[in-house]
Amino acid sequence: MEGNSEIKAEEESISDSESNEVVNLVSSYGYSDLRALGSLMQNDSELVYERRYNFKKYHNCFVGSEAVSWLVEKKISPDREAAVELGNLMLKEGILHHVTHEHAFKDEKLFYRFILSAYADHDEVVELQKIVQEKNNEVFELSHRVATLETNIAKLDETMRIGIIVATLLIFTLELLPLWIALGVTVVCIFPAGHLFISENAFLNGKSQHHDAVSKAIKTETGNVENPVSNIRIEQKDKFPVSTEEVIEMKKQLREVIGDQVSLFEDEYLREVMKQPDSKKPSQRRSFEYSKAKFKRIIEKRASVIDSFNDKMSSSEFYETDTVKSGSLYWYGYDARGIPILWVRAKLKKWSQLNIENEVRYHMEILDAGINLMPPEVTSFHIISDASGLGWKETNISLMKELLNLLMRVYPDRLESLHAGPVNPALKGLANILLRIMPARVGGKINLMSEKPFYHLTMEHQLLSSDKIPDFFGGPFSHNFEEVGEFSFEKMIQRQTLLLQEYMEGKKTQEMKKINHFL
Repeated sequence: MEGNSEIKAEEESISDSESNEVVNLVSSYGYSDLRALGSLMQNDSELVYERRYNFKKYHNCFVGSEAVSWLVEKKISPDREAAVELGNLMLKEGILHHVTHEHAFKDEKLFYRFILSAYADHDEVVELQKIVQEKNNEVFELSHRVATLETNIAKLDETMRIGIIVATLLIFTLELLPLWIALGVTVVCIFPAGHLFISENAFLNGKSQHHDAVSKAIKTETGNVENPVSNIRIEQKDKFPVSTEEVIEMKKQLREVIGDQVSLFEDEYLREVMKQPDSKKPSQRRSFEYSKAKFKRIIEKRASVIDSFNDKMSSSEFYETDTVKSGSLYWYGYDARGIPILWVRAKLKKWSQLNIENEVRYHMEILDAGINLMPPEVTSFHIISDASGLGWKETNISLMKELLNLLMRVYPDRLESLHAGPVNPALKGLANILLRIMPARVGGKINLMSEKPFYHLTMEHQLLSSDKIPDFFGGPFSHNFEEVGEFSFEKMIQRQTLLLQEYMEGKKTQEMKKINHFL
């Protein structure tokens, strides 16, 4: 017996020692160490990448339970409990945050994002970290209050059960005792439960009001409307590599079929189309013959669209039409990966005089122009659509169907993402109609922005830095490049060309810094 006591005492001592060691290990991380750890995790492409939940994309994020496993596997944390503590330290410091700022760091299927990712080279990272830290502190306070509430509710259940049992028994004794004694005993027995019930209701209402206030503040700040929690469907990364030899062979065989028009397809685009999963067997890559037939169909559809408006209007005449001059469609800027951005401002169109044929032609010409201004290795583009003030009078289903057909048949696998907002009834209705007629792969790229597009484009999807958000989305940057109704296609090309040069020079500078760092 005495030996067993010594063993038990020794085990408890070891357990306490290990516990203190874990706490000391986690607490020993300074801010710079935590940020370095965040950078290390951010750069792991198997941990941090684009994911999807409820038809909504979340760029550069990770799952809490996966991060916990990562920390344990890399021996940064001794166990999952310590990894959660470490994650919460990083969260408190504003290094990471739940994508909708509604959870502390947990070992669960919740989305989190490192705030370092898109703004590490910008001064605004400090301000952004302050905002995130404030929101995280509010989340922690709520988490503590919820835990307290759960404990008190458990006590309430126990007390109420006892009170109800006693009250029930007393009902049967009313005939055996004087009425005033029976009622007195009943009140004495039930009062503690009733008092606790009133206290809990007050606490619950206070918690609810506090949570509503915090949620409102967060949503006002961020424009968030969704909370990705469980049942997560993670978007698969590229699974089907395509060799250079396959690309060369594809070009050779296509040249025999479509001749010099094969030059419309840059090598990276050929690779992008070929590596996509088979629509009927997603676990397999598209066959070589299927991809070849797809490229042939693109050329055929392209020719038929061009034939539909050839000889009807010269290029000089076309560029003077309201379709072009309205400035409702234009290229401006690139994201951090060099993907160009096509802006749509539907409110600028003259909807009462809409010419669908001209619209299709203009979309085709502007997409061709944008593709020619893509950096090497980039094959896709973003679309950002301003839907403010959009009503049913400013929608045309026939036009939407024509443009969707153009996108899928002439420019397949070119759309990186589409962001439209702020959300309103007309936009929701239009999206529901289009989602019914488009393939799931295309529909999955559509993102409806909340009432706060600023947050959606900067922090949530990291398409633009805050100084590049246009004024019609609440940012400081003006897109009034020309007078209303005097848009110039030629000047747009000049602007985008300069922006491409700036991007390429910036990329070259970054690469030189990396080389010098390793030398």
